[in-house]
Amino acid sequence: MDRTESQVLAFLQSRGFNDVVYEPDGNVPPDFACRGIAVEARRLNQHDGSGDGLEVSAAPLVMKFRNLLMSLGPPQDTSWFVTFRYRRPVEDWVTLGPKIKAALLAFPDNTTQDVDRISISGWFSLGLARSSKTFGTRFVLGGYTDHDPGGFIVSEMIRNLAIVIPEKSKKVERFRSKYSEWWLVLIDHIGHAHLESHELDTLRQHVRRPPEWDKIVLVSPLALDHAIEI
Repeated sequence: MDRTESQVLAFLQSRGFNDVVYEPDGNVPPDFACRGIAVEARRLNQHDGSGDGLEVSAAPLVMKFRNLLMSLGPPQDTSWFVTFRYRRPVEDWVTLGPKIKAALLAFPDNTTQDVDRISISGWFSLGLARSSKTFGTRFVLGGYTDHDPGGFIVSEMIRNLAIVIPEKSKKVERFRSKYSEWWLVLIDHIGHAHLESHELDTLRQHVRRPPEWDKIVLVSPLALDHAIEI
């Protein structure tokens, strides 16, 4: 079982599926079966010319950002999802990190309004969305947008879903009759399954779920119990 499959398994278990079987029919689709449902797993990400996901090059920045959020301690009242947008070149973390920390510490916890953008430095900005769930920390990484490789987040999700969904549909075509219900669960490394309502509406307008899939679910790799359905 690879990392993506392990993440999909964790997602299914978070939804109460404790009887999941991995590769029930051997090394052919589906990846999982549970309660008569066939589940295919895949990563949704952008790719560069070498075939590596662009999230690989962003990993050090994401790790530093996540560690900073964790260092800010537990929630005062509720937790907030924090997203960041950036374009290269990115300011050195030695000076960028303290600016982000200062902006977050100054954020009033008693506000009820989400904040679309707080400018930090040059092309680096933050967004904050109030969470309906309280986490162990006040601030939780909700995702990021790299404006260099792929433009706006929703357009990149649309572009990559147009590749991934037909690819998976073709893969499972010969095996569909074995199960009455099929789910495609994608670990979302582009938007991290955190979209504003208008962004989700746009995504659903441009990405239609084909009839061979009963559900197409995007799961955040940062919080495997958080997902959105197309």
